Amino acid sequence: DAGTYYTVPVSSVVSGTLVNGRLLGVNFARSGDKGEEGVGAAGIAVAFKETRTAAELTTFAAGISVVHVYGYATAGDRGECTYVVDTVTSTGAFQTPDARWWRPVSVVIRPEMFGAIGDGTTDDTTACQTAVDLAIDRCLAGNTVPKIEVAGYYFLTAPLRCFRLNGGAAFHYITLTVEGNAASGGYVTGRTVGFKTSNGDNPAIILNSGRQCSFKNFVVRGPNGITLPSYAQLVDDSVSPWFNPTGALR
Repeated sequence: DAGTYYTVPVSSVVSGTLVNGRLLGVNFARSGDKGEEGVGAAGIAVAFKETRTAAELTTFAAGISVVHVYGYATAGDRGECTYVVDTVTSTGAFQTPDARWWRPVSVVIRPEMFGAIGDGTTDDTTACQTAVDLAIDRCLAGNTVPKIEVAGYYFLTAPLRCFRLNGGAAFHYITLTVEGNAASGGYVTGRTVGFKTSNGDNPAIILNSGRQCSFKNFVVRGPNGITLPSYAQLVDDSVSPWFNPTGALR
C-alpha cells in the first residue's frame, strides 16, 4: 500500500462535508504506520497514520492537507477519523509540532475519536462532551443533522450538556442524533451500549432548546451499573418541549 495515494477535493471542505463520497474513507485500507504521504494529481496531499496520538507527534510535510488515522490510541479502537489542516483550533482538533491545527471532518462522530474507552470504568466525560460539542458546532453551521454513534459503555462523572448559549441566558436551537450501534456489540451479543453515571441524583443528559433530537438504542444506568434510572435521572428536558426520544431508549 505504500506509495498509493488518493486525490480528493478538500480545498473547500467544512466540518461535516462529504469528500469523495464518505470523507476520504471510500478507498482507505490499513497498511501499517509507515507514515505514507503523497501528492495526488490535483495537488491534494494526504498522510496516513495508525493513530491520532502518533499523528499529534508528527511534523507533516508542508504540502500535506489531510491526515487520516485508523484509531485514537490503537488502530481499530473506533477512533478512526479524517482531519483537514486549519490555521486555528476548533472542537476536537489537535495541533502538531509545526503549530498547524487539524480539525475532524468525518461525518459520523464517535466518542472514541477523542479518547473514550467505553469500558464502564474509565472516566469518558471529556471525550463524550467533545463529541456532543462537535455535533452542536455542525448543527449551528447549518449542516445536516449530526449523528453521534455510541458503541461503548461510557462512564460519566458529569451530565452531558446538549445545549449552547446564544449570548446571555438565551440558547441556540439544536438538532442532533445520539444512537447506539448494535452492530458493534449492543444487544446482539449482550454488550452494554450506553452511559453509566457517577451520581444517581443527576441526569445523564441535559438538553435545552433541542428540536427533533433523537436518542435511541442505548441504555443509561446509575452508579451501581445495574438499576436503570428513572426518567428524571435519564434526561433533564424540563425546558425543552421539542425533546423527542425514539427507539429503544431505556
